[in-house]
Amino acid sequence: MHRVRLLLDEIFGADNAVAVISFKKTAGLGTVTLPIVCDYLLWYAKNGQWLKVRPIYEPKEIEEDEAYAFVEFPEGQRRRMSRDERETITRLDKQARVYRQQILLAAGLTSTCVYPIQFCGE
Repeated sequence: MHRVRLLLDEIFGADNAVAVISFKKTAGLGTVTLPIVCDYLLWYAKNGQWLKVRPIYEPKEIEEDEAYAFVEFPEGQRRRMSRDERETITRLDKQARVYRQQILLAAGLTSTCVYPIQFCGE
């Protein structure tokens, strides 16, 4: 990446480098060494002073996704939302955060991809 960046700096000018964007491309299963799970996109502008950025996404409507079933309150308390709360999420405290749980295992689970992890000394 550093060599490509040097080339792009020469073409566009180092001042027109906007960002290095990393993105996940795989779960990295089946590698002998460290898995390569991300790649990089180098973003340059033709003229950084005239750069316009337009968001390419819309906020997710969590009311329609049943996986968002948990709420965390400012004091740190976490719990599953009741059916009434799920149907009227907008009535929750403004500082409450609605979230979903996600497993941390790869989709292609195999015995060679499971490693013990110690957390809080256990």
